[in-house]
Amino acid sequence: MKVLILDEELPYPQNSGKRIRVHALLSRMAKRHDLTLLTFVENGQDDAGVARLREHGIRVIGVRPPGREQRGGGFYLKLLMNLFSPLPFSSWNYCPARMQRRLRALLTRERFDLIHAEITLLAPLLREIGDVPTVGVAHNVESEIWRRYEETEASCVRRRYIALQRRRVERIETTGLCHLTVLCTVSERDAEWFRNQTTAQQVHVVPNGVDLDYFQPCTQPEEHNTLIHAGSMDWRPNVDAVMYFLREIYPRILQRAPDVQFLIVGRNPADSVASFASRYQGVHITGTVEDTRPFVCKSAVFVVPLRVGGGSRLKILNALAMGKAVVSTSIGAEGLDVEDGKHLLLADTPETFAERTVALLRDPAKRRRLGTAGRALVEARSGWDAVAGRLEGAWHAAVARHGFRR
Repeated sequence: MKVLILDEELPYPQNSGKRIRVHALLSRMAKRHDLTLLTFVENGQDDAGVARLREHGIRVIGVRPPGREQRGGGFYLKLLMNLFSPLPFSSWNYCPARMQRRLRALLTRERFDLIHAEITLLAPLLREIGDVPTVGVAHNVESEIWRRYEETEASCVRRRYIALQRRRVERIETTGLCHLTVLCTVSERDAEWFRNQTTAQQVHVVPNGVDLDYFQPCTQPEEHNTLIHAGSMDWRPNVDAVMYFLREIYPRILQRAPDVQFLIVGRNPADSVASFASRYQGVHITGTVEDTRPFVCKSAVFVVPLRVGGGSRLKILNALAMGKAVVSTSIGAEGLDVEDGKHLLLADTPETFAERTVALLRDPAKRRRLGTAGRALVEARSGWDAVAGRLEGAWHAAVARHGFRR
């Protein structure tokens, strides 16, 4: 098939869960289909990513991106301007007129068998595309993430803005996806939510996966007192998780294990995290690293203290593939077919999280048992080749359903 992919970013460098997933699947789908990726590209800055995708046979059509301000006056001005739009900030920011014009021009020149949008908040782009089957991917139930932001936000002003964004996202998810031919989710839990709460007509589960050759069980010795959190530190759920861990959990661990070390590994750590982390002994922030595996291998326990999030956690799958013991909140492990006490440990209060983490630090045999069971689980269910097969099934279902409806 000739397939047009829409995304808000290049899946490179592979320094976030979404980018890892998209790169893994598109590189495999390109072996069997003719893929064109329409996305935002910054000249010079994204050249390596464009070249990497072209090596896989993927044509890249770039659009000048919207401003990438993450902090400061420009960013807050955009937040203010968004108040006058009916769209949530993400859709408003990533569906500008120039992206719409480029999409229309491309569809005028070329005929595609399928259009695939990598996030559901790009759905507004697909409203006027004509007679082409469409697939949208929901990496999360985005409105659920916004609801959890709202529940955990202390500032009244920010909480009101978050509530506004949540309502707008809910509008897209509950009524704005009816024009999609097929919707894909990353977990059965999310699929049930969309089936029950939205106008999505056909929902397929295309779960997250793991590169079993790249993420191999560790052979180097662990540092028995070392914890790690690995994940993009410019993604708000990860920032919230690390701040929660430092504020509520880490002091309890220090009381029981004074020699503990905590590694925070991930791109673009927020200044607030660095400032807060400096109050505690044994905390080390790496920032962006080319390869997280050496840091994961040296650590005894992988912690996932997420309070906000959705979808399913690539970070946990990667850690399990490397044979690491994991302690996570229930929210952190949502969407994964894991069993507490067999594949990882779950803990939803600061005291329980600290207790279970310290117990693992003191019990290398239990760490090995959990690691072995976790690796066996992902080997059986989570290889990217199998996941790509499920995505291909969703694509064919969309084409077949579209032909039937016509």
